Amino acid sequence: MFQWLYNNEKFELISSFDSNNYFLNREANSFKYKSIQDSTYTDCFIKSLLKNRDCLVALHGLYLFPFIPEESDSDLSEYNDYIRHIVSSDMIDYISHILRSSFSISAPDIFFSQKVWLDVKAYEELNMSFRLFFEYRSTDPSKSLLNLNIFNNLVYDKICEILSISKPAKEYGVNLDSGCIEDYLPIANRYFTEINKQRNQRTEAHPYDKYGKVRIRINVSELEKLIKKQKKALEEICSFNFFESR
Repeated sequence: MFQWLYNNEKFELISSFDSNNYFLNREANSFKYKSIQDSTYTDCFIKSLLKNRDCLVALHGLYLFPFIPEESDSDLSEYNDYIRHIVSSDMIDYISHILRSSFSISAPDIFFSQKVWLDVKAYEELNMSFRLFFEYRSTDPSKSLLNLNIFNNLVYDKICEILSISKPAKEYGVNLDSGCIEDYLPIANRYFTEINKQRNQRTEAHPYDKYGKVRIRINVSELEKLIKKQKKALEEICSFNFFESR
């Protein structure tokens, strides 16, 4: 749609587009940037992205136009926290930022960093699923849980890759039940399994629970109990020395 609007010079329609959907907004912002004719407005537009509270939106602003503000920039205090970290040369990623600030995990980059996740697309997916989990935890717990489980699935696969563990099946749930990582990370295996079962029973992933009854979506308080368990699993993962255990 945006490509068609751009090709037909419907720039006003592109400029006025706004949505609660991150992916649509990201696509729209790319075409908004391409359609800007005035350099002064380009600067204003990019700054508006850098000031966005969503870390991924702010980072997309840097991707569109690598405008790195100076530490003396009068608008610096208004920029996204993540952008300010970049300006101060404290390079952290979204997952590490949230794990430190909201989960009190002191060294998340032992596992969650691009040095470990060499597949850029996989790490982008990991960041996106974690962002959606965190963003919706208080407003849409079902969607939050779905994305938390996607995040855990990717983490589980990376653990197996690093430790050269052979998974018995392609299905995440089957691999969890097999206890592939239990000898190394028993807490993570236990709570990832519980979270996966709750995802299967308590979200819009399936219309029925295991008893054949229409499932009841998980609520916020129930999700928060799972998040406490998730925190323990992540603490175990981030304190494990993967590269000496192979």
